[in-house]
Amino acid sequence: MKIVALLLALGCAQYTWAHGEHPPQVAKCQKAKACTESEVLAGAESAIKLIAAKDPSKASFASVKPSKAELRDFAKGKEWVATFNSESQPEGKKSLFVFITQDGVPLFC
Repeated sequence: MKIVALLLALGCAQYTWAHGEHPPQVAKCQKAKACTESEVLAGAESAIKLIAAKDPSKASFASVKPSKAELRDFAKGKEWVATFNSESQPEGKKSLFVFITQDGVPLFC
């Protein structure tokens, strides 16, 4: 009976509340939870391509290099914010901000 319960528990373990749609790590950081600005800027270029693939209205940003990356404090902790500026966008939509965790994972809505 214990073996049956164990097998049932192991079989059901993969069907938890988690999902497999987590974004990939884009910034290849040398230290865990300690990405540098240059690592985030390189990763932001990969992240913007993922964003453009999901949202065609952001496609013009895929050819733009990020202008800066800043480590900012938020309620849940620090995150990197990479800024992209595209002159081909209409007024009020010329900037796009990509949020990246300190582990190098982009945060998508």
